[in-house]
Amino acid sequence: MTNPQDAAYPLHALLRFYPPVYVVDALIERLKVGTVVVPEEVQDPLSQTPLHVAVSAGCSLDVIERLLQGESLCMPSMTKDNLDRFPLHWACTSPHKYKPWTRKRMDEIDDRWNLIHYLLEQYPVAIVIPDKYQQTPLDYARQNKLHKTIIELLTRAATEFERYAPCRKVLVESTEVTSVVSASEHVPEELPMV
Repeated sequence: MTNPQDAAYPLHALLRFYPPVYVVDALIERLKVGTVVVPEEVQDPLSQTPLHVAVSAGCSLDVIERLLQGESLCMPSMTKDNLDRFPLHWACTSPHKYKPWTRKRMDEIDDRWNLIHYLLEQYPVAIVIPDKYQQTPLDYARQNKLHKTIIELLTRAATEFERYAPCRKVLVESTEVTSVVSASEHVPEELPMV
């Protein structure tokens, strides 16, 4: 292991190396033995859950889905790290290094689009909440020149959220999840996703 802290956070360390889902599942099951801690919700010193690490490292959608299907009570997709970023922010922060028109390039675009779409389904409010630097996921996607289909997905999601949530200002200004719950009477039960 390259970092001494990796021993204290083995799931975080593993996710940095793009493991297949069966390896992640085996480690999670091993970490559950003899403890009440839910491995999917453990936060490292940067306040990142395994989901934050998996998204920023570029793990497969299967791994992301596995992390969200755990017994977690804290809802990892709704958890902020020390930069006030949700996993959706991290999905939009790493720049894509697209190669010329190749099948691999199109697969990378599809994978990123699917990941962002999945995270939007899990926690659509994250699209309009800025991080510590006042940047939203859409801002990061534009800065990092993500593919136009991804920018369109994020733009539609932000537009739909603003249309259905007149309480947007309350949600964005608050750092408490309780504000989202108290404002929910103004938001339809299901926001239409693109």
